[in-house]
Amino acid sequence: MSKTGITFRVIGVILLILVIAFGLEFLGLHWFKFFHPRWEGAKHTAFKATRAYNEGKLQELSRYRLQYLRSKDPVERSAIASTVRHTFAEYDDSRLPPELAAFCRDCKYGISGLDPSSEAESMGRQLSEEDLNPYSTNSTQSSNPTQQGT
Repeated sequence: MSKTGITFRVIGVILLILVIAFGLEFLGLHWFKFFHPRWEGAKHTAFKATRAYNEGKLQELSRYRLQYLRSKDPVERSAIASTVRHTFAEYDDSRLPPELAAFCRDCKYGISGLDPSSEAESMGRQLSEEDLNPYSTNSTQSSNPTQQGT
């Protein structure tokens, strides 16, 4: 065989390897394009089921409820209700405690039974910090048994 024949074969093999590599990369991109949305959807669903996500939503809604109950200004209350409506639009209310689920539904669907003064009057007493924020992490009792005896 001549040198030119061997040279053409070597160039042909190199070109064939490049075409195969390009083709595999192209197929890999299409594979990724097809499966990536499904992977992301599964990751998103798993994230929404995590304890950290749900506790964060619970704390956020508790803060909004506290702000709403402390507010006297109807414009501010409307803004808080609107924020709750948008923030919790797709959140599953069944994961919330009853009073927060009721608050969330009231904000979402515009029921205006959320007056803190009438709530206190119906209970026959003043609202305390515990009433306004029952899920507060600040507790008046110590959760550490070694500190309770001191």
